[in-house]
Amino acid sequence: MGQLVEPDFGNQRSFRVEPLSQDNVLQAYALASLHDDHISLEAWQATVEQSRGREHDGWAIVTDRRGYIHALFRFSVRQESGEKKMLAISDVVSAGLGRKHALTEIRSWSKLQAGNFGCDWVEIANPVEVERAVFTEGRG
Repeated sequence: MGQLVEPDFGNQRSFRVEPLSQDNVLQAYALASLHDDHISLEAWQATVEQSRGREHDGWAIVTDRRGYIHALFRFSVRQESGEKKMLAISDVVSAGLGRKHALTEIRSWSKLQAGNFGCDWVEIANPVEVERAVFTEGRG
């Protein structure tokens, strides 16, 4: 998986995005099962394992200062027409009171990672809507 760059929001930050790891895959399963109540723990672990080791493809979580997971999502870099690349954010699952802040954090993280991965834009998809933003800052 590619090197993830963490945004610097100073001490005011209460949420952060981090890669899903073996240490928190079980905790993330609780959130994933809210989205898909038919997924078993074994199927969830297999889904996460499929993306391990792939560059610029994986799962990430949004945690608060206490380490509680408020959202999880999948990210991948996709080659679009010509040499254009897109950072795709999908399978976004968020819960409860922190949903608005978690989604804001995902947007900020996505913009930073798009530049880091050399992407021309970001697409954040969920079952209800697709958000698309073009990020060309610092790219010729």
